[in-house]
This record gives sequence, structure tokens and C-alpha cells, in this order.
Amino acid sequence: MYGYSYFTQRRDATSKRGYQQRSLVILSHLAYPALFYTLLSKLGPAFLSHGGPMLEAACHNIATWSDPTAGATLELGFLGSVLQAEIPSNIDTQQAPAKSQLVVKPGMHGIQYQILASLAPPDPPVIDLFGACLSQLWSIWECLVLCEPILVFGPSPAMTSQAIWWLRDVLRPIPVAGDFRPFFTIHDADHAALVNTRPPSSGLILGVTNPYFERACKHWPHVLSLGRAPRSVSSLISHKSDASATLGPIPGWKSRTHKRYTSKDQALLRQLQEACNGSEQTRREASALLRQHFSSRTAALLVPLQRYLQSLIPPPTAVSATFPSTTEGQGRAAHPKTSSGARFPKALSASAMFPKSAAASTFPKTSITGTYPKTAAASTHPKTSVATAFASSGSSAFPSPASSTEDDPPTWNPAFPPTPTAGAHPSPATASAPQSAVPSRLHSASEASLTDSALSSTDSLPSPAPSPSPAPTPTNAVPRLAPFSERAFLASLKPVVLPFRSAGRAKEFYARWIRTPAFGVWIARQEEVVEKVLRGV
Repeated sequence: MYGYSYFTQRRDATSKRGYQQRSLVILSHLAYPALFYTLLSKLGPAFLSHGGPMLEAACHNIATWSDPTAGATLELGFLGSVLQAEIPSNIDTQQAPAKSQLVVKPGMHGIQYQILASLAPPDPPVIDLFGACLSQLWSIWECLVLCEPILVFGPSPAMTSQAIWWLRDVLRPIPVAGDFRPFFTIHDADHAALVNTRPPSSGLILGVTNPYFERACKHWPHVLSLGRAPRSVSSLISHKSDASATLGPIPGWKSRTHKRYTSKDQALLRQLQEACNGSEQTRREASALLRQHFSSRTAALLVPLQRYLQSLIPPPTAVSATFPSTTEGQGRAAHPKTSSGARFPKALSASAMFPKSAAASTFPKTSITGTYPKTAAASTHPKTSVATAFASSGSSAFPSPASSTEDDPPTWNPAFPPTPTAGAHPSPATASAPQSAVPSRLHSASEASLTDSALSSTDSLPSPAPSPSPAPTPTNAVPRLAPFSERAFLASLKPVVLPFRSAGRAKEFYARWIRTPAFGVWIARQEEVVEKVLRGV
């Protein structure tokens, strides 16, 4: 559940504390900060000026909205304006363009807001928040990727919220595997669980304004303090003496453990530093470039992994073996093709009815074995030849057990039953029953007569009409990605897209990342996507 709030504080002589505080909060399970920021920026001032009727009108407007559809663009009427909200296809999708726009159409009385719902709030320009740590943003991005815990200080809840939403956005499409709180207070129900003397949990990001957290979280490895760095010692003194300034660490980035793996973009850094002293439009354009840069770095980070995952996808032969075709021309079906002779074979003796291996008759022998390794029960259940679902040329997702040295039993094709021979394959009843000590000629004669009678009655049965080919039915085994090998992946790293400081640092960075919870979530989702494609879903 996410909460989006509009907070005001006004002087009030009648109040015991000397001022009045009011908050307007929207609770939602949707992580759409840009959309709800726009709603509150319109509703908040109207509610404070006109009271309850404006809140009632806003609720009526929201009640008429359609449900959010992934990847859709919705036109939402709200307090005389039209909000054109673009919904992401999923929570980890990167939305573009890099900034929201305000568009005024001729002939319309209201303003149409074009909103990318999953982006961070656009005001103020984000480089105003990171002004004191622009040169450390590459280290901050690496800590985010590696699921390092970060404590974020800010002068106001709005600043910490905007900064943390922005940091989460540039990580897409990498999922969030830890807990992140855009604004956290000592009154939070999870305060004792998240802030204590133990090391912080992986991926935890807290946005705070209370200087208490500087002492309570002094053992945290990374601290980010928002705002612009003081330009001189005199400004630093005035900053500390200013009653309106936030008490806490000086704006900037402090890390106890992290050493940067990648190189900075020096040209972009100079452009950002120059934009900090420019106009608001210049700072907005620089903020868009900053988001684009780190979003592209996140995408470049995944290139070696996506390349390696391609080698783990089962080849087409394995997919066709798992999902065989039923087309007559292809000649391969989910079940062996049968004919009338196969269903009612002529001169079918007990030896043909019960071949040596029943499984071999149902599943014809193939060149791929090893799905069901030989067990101690082989004496009871003769060896069968079962096709595995993961057929591949040269390698297999799962290692096959050692091949048996026994001769393969004869297989039975239902379309061409073997000619019965005396004593070739005794029926189970005959094989299991003990032989009589005194042979009975009368018993043998009656058995032969019964067999001839059964065979002659079989010959007289009419041949049924051929049945249509069965629908393609997948086997029990489902094609999946081969197991992920850290050693094989690290060996396949070259070439890398990101500008790492050395090849050794690149391997060290990826070796750390594939051990993070975020990588576990990411690789699981990739496997789901591949399996859906292989199944044809």
C-alpha cells in the first residue's frame, strides 16, 4: 500500500502550538507517484480553500474512472481538467519520454496533463536534490544495483520521497527486492524492525528528515543527504544556524565500504554542474538527460546476462520433442499413430498382447534416454526406453545417468505387430505360474483350442473407421531454461557494454550482483517469460 499526501502548516494564534497542520492523503495499491502527485497538486489547494465540497467532487470524478489497464493511455476527468495518464505495461517497465508535459489544446477550457504514471514527481528538477553529490551519482547507482542499504536525509518529506522514487525509476527493469520507504518516521510501526543496532537488511532504503536517525543509523554503510553543498565556510555556518534548515548530515554522499566499479561520464558531469546554476528550464532538461543516462546504464548492465540466457534456452529440437506435431505430413504425433490393424491385430497371440516391456509399446524407442535412470526395480520392471523432453544436440540441461550395458529389449510398433512365435514372450500369467510336476495333455489341448478360438474371433471383427489425429498434447516434462552457471556466465562476459574500470572489476561487480535478491527475482521472471514462449501461451 502506498500513501501520497499534501501537507500544509499555517500560523494559528488560537492553536496551543501556534500553528495549524493539515494533511490530505490518498492511499492506493498502485505505485504511480507522478499521477497522484498531479491529483494532490490540484486537490490540495482547492480543498483548503473550499473545504468538503471539493473533496466530494474529486471523489465523484475518481469514481467514474475506468480501471487501469497495463500499457493503456487513459483520459481522466478531474476537477475541470483532463489528465492523460500513460500506464506502464508492468511495474518494472521503463516509461519514456523522460519528462511529463503540459499541453493546452485550442478550444478546450481546461488544461490537459500528459502524465507518465510511474515516474517520480517532476517538481523540483531532480538535479536540485542531488546538487551536492553529482559526481558520486555513479557510486550511488552501483549501490542500488547491488542492493546496498541507503539512508536518505532530506529537508522535507517531499524531497526524500521524490529522490527515492527517482532512484527506483532509474533501476528499471531490475525489480525491487528490498524494502524502500520514501518517507519514514519514528512513529512508524516498523521502526523497531528497520532501525536498530543490527546491520540493515539488503536493499533497504529509508527517507528521513529527523536528525535522530543520524545517531540511530550511524552504523549504516551509506548515507545520502539531499540538497546543494555549501559554497564556503561562511555559508556552512549560516546553514547550521538557520532555524529553517534541516538538522542532520551535510548534503552529500558518504560511504564506508563502496569503491566505484565503473567510470563516470565526464562530459555529462560537466553539463550537469553547469546546469545547476542555470534557469529552471535548463535544470529540467539536465534532469531528463540524467535519467536517460542511468536508465541506459541499467539496460547495458543486463546485456551480458541476456546474451548468456540465450544459450540456456532449449533448442528447437527439444521443444518439438516436448510438444510434438500431429500433422500427417510431419509424421510425428503426441501418441503413436494407430490403424485398424493396430487396434485389432490379426493373429494376435498372448506374446504380442503382452510384450516384454509394456512401456516400450506405449512410448516407442527413441535415441534419447536417461530421463528415468535404472533402479533396483529393474528386475521386476524390465528396462524401457522413454524419450526425454530436453533433447539437444551436444549438451543437455540435465546430465544423463550412465548408460546401461544391457541389450535393449525389442520394441513393439502397434502398426506392425510381431508375428507370434511359440514361447517367444510368455504372458504374465504363464510366466508367473509354477509349472505342473505332471504335464497334462488334456490341459494343453484345451488351451490350444481356446487360443485358436480367440484368434479366429479376432479375425472376424470389422475394422473400425480411422480416428482423427489427436490434438497436440504436451508431455509431462516442460521445456525450461538450463541451470544458470556462475562460472560459465563470468567466462562469457567479454565484451561488456558498461565502461568498467578494468576487466577484473567487471567480473567482481557481476559476481556480487548475481548473489543479490534482485537478481534472483529478475532471473525467475526471465524463466517465466521463456517458458510461456516455449509453451506457446
